[in-house]
Amino acid sequence: MFYHLLPNNEYILPAGLFQDQAFHLASEIFIDEKPDYYELKNKTHKMTGQEVFDLFRNK
Repeated sequence: MFYHLLPNNEYILPAGLFQDQAFHLASEIFIDEKPDYYELKNKTHKMTGQEVFDLFRNK
């Protein structure tokens, strides 16, 4: 399964599709809906659901 973001013509793919690859996680979205105990090790750009919707609404 993937997401196709029409405004930017971007495709978003789950990282689990790529085994044995070194990926750098750069951002997290919908952080306001994640469990409190869930935290990624590296620092990322974090966006709430509303921030994501606002970003794509303005394009």
